[in-house]
Amino acid sequence: MALKKQIEVPVVAHSRTAELLAGKVEVDHFLDDGDVLQTGSDRWEVLHTPGHATGHLCFFLPETGEGVVGDMLAGEGTIVLDPPEGDLGHYLQSLERLRELNAQRLYPAHGPALENPQKILTHYIQHRRARTEQVATEGKKKGRFTPEDLVPEIYSAIPKNFWPIAARQVLCHLLYLVDQGEFVHSGSGHFETSGGPHEGR
Repeated sequence: MALKKQIEVPVVAHSRTAELLAGKVEVDHFLDDGDVLQTGSDRWEVLHTPGHATGHLCFFLPETGEGVVGDMLAGEGTIVLDPPEGDLGHYLQSLERLRELNAQRLYPAHGPALENPQKILTHYIQHRRARTEQVATEGKKKGRFTPEDLVPEIYSAIPKNFWPIAARQVLCHLLYLVDQGEFVHSGSGHFETSGGPHEGR
């Protein structure tokens, strides 16, 4: 709110984001999928891209092939998916949608512009699918486990002080696998295999 008052600009967001910000930030206008955002002579297509956040929006300028992708991608590294806002199924769908744009340049919220969007988007999708396979494999070895139980095997290369964040990533993948019928919640934050077939993801 302080920044809004200082530079005297309206706050524009998806309705879901407005719900989450209720009582903290007043949203002046709403944008949704398929809307157009006019900035000078440019008309940006609005895309609702949930996955990292339920109300996340991206903006695409067809004339130049440029897109503003916020927290869908990063200039370096990958994006944290933290449930319940973080949803792997939605995130993969949103990545696929961005890839279908055939953009020439994408601007993330963090890091430099991305000059090879197709390659980067493909890498993100493959990375998430490979991580899902890894979580599924390690989970089936354990039988009954918590997300924290899988972190040492999956994230052995990162410092231990980052393991709590890594556990949230594992949880996001596990919830996706629950939706796919591969694992079930067994109480007290534990998961166990459901005995269903695992399709490559």
